[in-house]
Amino acid sequence: AGSPLQYSWNSTCTGACFVPGSDQQTVSRDALRGADNGVHTCTVIDDYGNYGSASITVEVVGVALWYSGSRLENNKILIGETGTLECISGSTTPSVGRWVSPAGLDVTSVPSPFAVTVGGEGDPGHLSVGLFPPSTSDSQGVYTCVMPDETGEEVRLNVGIYPLGFNTPISITGLSVDSSSAVSNDFTLVSTSTGSPPSSVSWSRYGITLNTDGRHTLTSTLSDGTTATYTHYLSVDDTPDNILGQYTISVTDNFGNGDEESISINGLAVTSSHAVFIVGETGTITCSSDLSPSSIEWLLSDGTTVSSTATESSLTLVFDPVADSMHGLEYTCRAQYSYGSHEVPYQLSVEIDPADMMVSVGYEGIIVNGGELLMTCTVTIVEGLTYKPTVTWSGKASNNITTSGDMRVAVETSHPSDLETVVSVHYDPYLSSSDGDKFLCHASLKSLAPPYHLDMYQELQIITEPAFTVTIDTVPSLMNTPSLPVASDLTMTCGVVGGTAPFSYNWNSDCFGDCFVLGQLGSSSQVVSRQGLRSFDAGNHTCVVTDDTLLSESTTVELKLSGVGFYQEGTGSISSNSIVFVGSTDTIGPYLCISASTLPNIGQWVAPNGNAITDVTMVTVGGADTPGLVTFQAGGLSSLLTGVHTCLIPDEAGIDKELYLALYPEGFNTPPQVDSLEISPDPTTTVTLRCVSSGSPATTVTWYKAGKVYHTNDILDSVSTVIEDLKHTHRLLDGVTATYQSFLGVLLPPGEALGSYQCHVTNSLGTAASESLVVEGLRIDQVTVEVPADGSSVTVSCTTDLELTSLEWLYNGNPIAATAGSKELSLTLPLLDDDYTSKTFVCRATNAFGTQEEYLSVTYETPTPPPTETPTSPPTETPTSPPTETPTSPPTETPTSPPTETPT
Repeated sequence: AGSPLQYSWNSTCTGACFVPGSDQQTVSRDALRGADNGVHTCTVIDDYGNYGSASITVEVVGVALWYSGSRLENNKILIGETGTLECISGSTTPSVGRWVSPAGLDVTSVPSPFAVTVGGEGDPGHLSVGLFPPSTSDSQGVYTCVMPDETGEEVRLNVGIYPLGFNTPISITGLSVDSSSAVSNDFTLVSTSTGSPPSSVSWSRYGITLNTDGRHTLTSTLSDGTTATYTHYLSVDDTPDNILGQYTISVTDNFGNGDEESISINGLAVTSSHAVFIVGETGTITCSSDLSPSSIEWLLSDGTTVSSTATESSLTLVFDPVADSMHGLEYTCRAQYSYGSHEVPYQLSVEIDPADMMVSVGYEGIIVNGGELLMTCTVTIVEGLTYKPTVTWSGKASNNITTSGDMRVAVETSHPSDLETVVSVHYDPYLSSSDGDKFLCHASLKSLAPPYHLDMYQELQIITEPAFTVTIDTVPSLMNTPSLPVASDLTMTCGVVGGTAPFSYNWNSDCFGDCFVLGQLGSSSQVVSRQGLRSFDAGNHTCVVTDDTLLSESTTVELKLSGVGFYQEGTGSISSNSIVFVGSTDTIGPYLCISASTLPNIGQWVAPNGNAITDVTMVTVGGADTPGLVTFQAGGLSSLLTGVHTCLIPDEAGIDKELYLALYPEGFNTPPQVDSLEISPDPTTTVTLRCVSSGSPATTVTWYKAGKVYHTNDILDSVSTVIEDLKHTHRLLDGVTATYQSFLGVLLPPGEALGSYQCHVTNSLGTAASESLVVEGLRIDQVTVEVPADGSSVTVSCTTDLELTSLEWLYNGNPIAATAGSKELSLTLPLLDDDYTSKTFVCRATNAFGTQEEYLSVTYETPTPPPTETPTSPPTETPTSPPTETPTSPPTETPTSPPTETPT
């Protein structure tokens, strides 16, 4: 208790122990040593003289190095700088420990830059050294602290002491031949290394260690002006056989770190720019020595000197260009040394490349039948080839073209340059055998280098100008049109520009089956046509024209077809979803349902009742000659044939398509009208509207919301289609002719689905619009009360015109009547006998938009009859005058019935 507390420390330790005499709460030592062994006691005294104490025993073990506030590990290199290095032990023996220099001597017995202090009685187990950066190589290296531990066992710890910059790993940074020191057969290898001073430098040749002897000299020095770079030399003076080979230098330090590098001494070597030289290109061969020859020269096989040098250690021969005559030539590189000469042979390998000869052909002028033609074949070769090429032309019959046998032809050979050969063929006149005559120029080259022979061919095709021009004009145009739709019409007219009249025409085509062009083969007509194109009409159609001189020219157009469509014979193409009105005596069709598919026996015709018509007198499916075709016809319109017909047929991509054709008797042509617009129940939507319309031709429906177009149903579709926030259906109303029902399902959230909706129906006779239908979401239209004449009961009703999930009556919060999906709920209650009794009922309506309630108070009153009044008789008077008065009878009052109250 009390403040402040007083602390005092005492200990059984001695000397430089850090604990005794402290009055601090906390005592500490950065580097424990033997002097700190003992029992340390802390005594605490409070303000009233009370005290207490506690003790702890400290035992220091081991030996460690301590420098600049941190413990050093063994073999750690210490940067040489001013400071104190301590060797500390758990020993309590005074005056123990010693430092050993890199030379193995006691530091205290030799001159040293270090001041050594050995701990005595007061500081046992402690050896300190005052460090200074070592200034000489003798004072740097690995020092050893020899110190006994607490058991007396001697422990040795090493630490490297070097100048700044010596604490880096060893790395060999270069190994080369020192040409400046190479004389005669003596050469010197020089290598540099950086990092810690090397404790070992070794040289080897082919793995065999080399030592300083009469043939080898090994030296290492600290590079001038550096603190961490060493230069190592190996001088070799031996016979030529013992000079060449692979040499390796290995450098390590006292801590096992090291590096090594190798170099190969090859003496004399030859290298070339190409393994195989190519004729016409530039090539080199180089002879080089990694020793120091007095001269190098290149010689031919006959001993002739080609080139030489007395100042360089390499010599290069340049061949520009390489010639085929050089193939197989032998060269010798000779290097002269004081001990003699060294020779290396080299043989050239040369090849010719196909690109060494190029062939081009051409002709001059505008070529027409009977005109003049000049063809030229030009052959160019690269420099370095010994021989010139041989050039020949072959003609239409693959025979060599010569002047013999054909006086129209002249052949001429020329050489514009040493590397160029031109062979010209001159026709006058030239008579073409066909458009696109082909000629061949053949160039043959002999060579002194592999593959010793080259053959090249170049074809020339002569396109002659036509005698006249043939055109095909089409309606509609096929220019820039990928394809025409099937069931459309096409007319092709063959025209002529030039030539000699009169002309004859002939059409042919690669179409098949009942193709309309094939039906007019050999026709002399300029015009061919088809109403209602079929798939088998597609193809390449050619018009061949022959003029009065019997010259013929032609041209071709390609017709491509796509899609599916309707065609009526005698009428033309009709659209899908068409309505046809049939007279009582009219025949039906034939109607052609056409596909661009070329598959036979596909498609079917489905009657209005949904059944496929299989009567072959009415429906014909096209076979091999008429693929992609279904034909329907009938003698008249029966009740089974009245309505919407469907043709099911795949298109050219194999995708099934449906085409609709409505057949009705005459008189079905009526303008559109909207029969009704109402909300239709559909649990999958927020609101679904149903619009019933009639008219013929078929109507299309446009939906409006808030006066703006919301969606348009422009095709008959019996399956609901979802588009963004709505789904829609537009189809014929079952069992009713020319009457359609359209559904608009709104998928928006309830709040966004509210609003004013309207449907417009349109056909070719006009447009009709419905009244607006306001979707309010939830509304109870009225709550009514009805009392029967006998007054025995009362009926309350709750009605709405919206789709509901449920409608119910509640009394005192409890349901007493309910219905699901109905728009009206009535409840009949018996009248009570008690007077002035009332009840309150609640009508509750629920749907997707929420819940709404309406309250109804029903009051029952028992009627009170009025009091019965007796007529008052007037007093009897003696008449003063004769007139006799008849007493006035009071009016008879009919008791007033209590009014019937309509409950609120």
